[in-house]
Amino acid sequence: MTLTVDHTLRSVFHNLITWASTGWERAAETEALANMDDQTLMKLAADCGITPDQLYDLAKAGPHAADEMPKMLRALNIDPVEVASRCHITFRDMQIACSCCPDKATCRKHLAEHTVHGHFLEFCPNAAQIIELKAHPDMQLD
Repeated sequence: MTLTVDHTLRSVFHNLITWASTGWERAAETEALANMDDQTLMKLAADCGITPDQLYDLAKAGPHAADEMPKMLRALNIDPVEVASRCHITFRDMQIACSCCPDKATCRKHLAEHTVHGHFLEFCPNAAQIIELKAHPDMQLD
């Protein structure tokens, strides 16, 4: 007897497992930060170049909270690898802003529809940095 599982069912199951594991991962990271003494937390945040509050926010957001940022840059003809290597502080700050962005659904919609050019100024917390990066030809994709 062969058991076949419908592709849709496998996809739903995969999404549920991913959602649950991401939630557990976020909770573990947030708990680890909460269990640190203030001095260790301050040092860790300083080593990352961010504040302890930003560190908490990033832990709560999860490891994939800024996945849209390089996609947005590429959609706007900006090379994320070039930005990361030449402007690493700007890149880090953009990742933080993206991680904490309340408009993820809007961003994903425009990325999927290839309409970010006409709309990113309306919702993207990195719009000002993106405009600045677009002014540098050396940051453009080939």
